[in-house]
Amino acid sequence: FQGVVTSVFNGRMFITFKLGSTVSSNTGKNSLSVGDVVDICVVSSKDDHFKLVDMGKEIRKRKDLIVRPFETSKCNVYCDADVIDTCDGYFLLDTPVIGKAFFPYKDAPREMEVGDAWKVRMIRRKEKKTFPSYWMATEVVGEHSRLSTTEDRRIERKEETKSISSGYSSAVSLPSSPTQDEEWTTVIITGESKKFYFGNCAMKDGIRICKQLNESGVDLERGSFYRVKWTKARNGTIEATDLDSTPLHLNNFQLE
Repeated sequence: FQGVVTSVFNGRMFITFKLGSTVSSNTGKNSLSVGDVVDICVVSSKDDHFKLVDMGKEIRKRKDLIVRPFETSKCNVYCDADVIDTCDGYFLLDTPVIGKAFFPYKDAPREMEVGDAWKVRMIRRKEKKTFPSYWMATEVVGEHSRLSTTEDRRIERKEETKSISSGYSSAVSLPSSPTQDEEWTTVIITGESKKFYFGNCAMKDGIRICKQLNESGVDLERGSFYRVKWTKARNGTIEATDLDSTPLHLNNFQLE
């Protein structure tokens, strides 16, 4: 994954990425600064925390992701965000490196729509000890905070699709934002039950894949990638309606 350093104190650094966060010592060759972006390999620990296994040597900065610390362990994140969905009084945003964030309707501009891209300010929230923390957008920022409109983004996604012969985007940005009730996307298999496999992608968590869709009979291993067509059920769950049982081989990702 790509991760961004969101806090550094007491000789430790906190790195945030799409699935959660990890902590590492910030000394010697691994010394980083707030806002640095690095490649990381992690192992699941608990909630949204992960153990850091390895870290790439290349250190980068991103113009679309700026981290400004305040107090000891808190920070504001200023970034470009795609508006990808709505749910229970919130816009759902997809942001660089960090991943999903929520934006309350009451704080969002009236003209905000799904498919837009905006510059926003975000903070990390944790309301209950038993709940994982999450990112919340608090406001749009700058005189030109609206980066593009729904139609602009739709055209961009269409052009991206044309340029990808295999039908899916790179491992860094797996699916496009939804433009129809049903859409093919790439998911990583994260687990299974007696009846279902479970997959995640950049804009949807917990996609249920009925095992009956797997006509090949080959087990969908945890950490492997597949193409599925998904839809939102009446109860709000995300379910796959079709499955391409030919696995994809994406070298940039590994789930342990």
